[in-house]
Amino acid sequence: MTNTTCSTLVLMDIENHTAADSSHVLEAIGQIEAAGEVEPTARRIIASGGRFAATALFDVAAHYPTRCYSYRVGHGIDGADRKLLEDADPDRIAERHHRVVIASGDHCFAPLAAALVDRGVETVVVVRAGSLADELDRSGARIVSLRPLLTPAA
Repeated sequence: MTNTTCSTLVLMDIENHTAADSSHVLEAIGQIEAAGEVEPTARRIIASGGRFAATALFDVAAHYPTRCYSYRVGHGIDGADRKLLEDADPDRIAERHHRVVIASGDHCFAPLAAALVDRGVETVVVVRAGSLADELDRSGARIVSLRPLLTPAA
């Protein structure tokens, strides 16, 4: 399937990259975007759980006011993952994006990653070292492992 736009879609489970420490949000986003080679015009969807959401949302909005971010709040176990995946139809994504960056190592993203690879969408998975699920590793996506966050916890 050929896409009609040449843009990147970034799906970020921000808690997965910050160990649920909201003081690391901006640092984590910077690392994800650098590792995933995310261009300024990319569409970004960030998800987190409810208790983390307010701080993360305000940090992102204040620091990146002109970038295209949308924010989803999930509730319960794997709530952020479910929010990122609820509208993630591989056919629709392939029509609109030539590239997808999945910023999570959780196994629930493996079917999406494999389906995107099968549709010819360049798929990059950005993970923290040691947090890549085996299913996601076998998806065919390119895997980029990040170094630990440097900012000390507050």
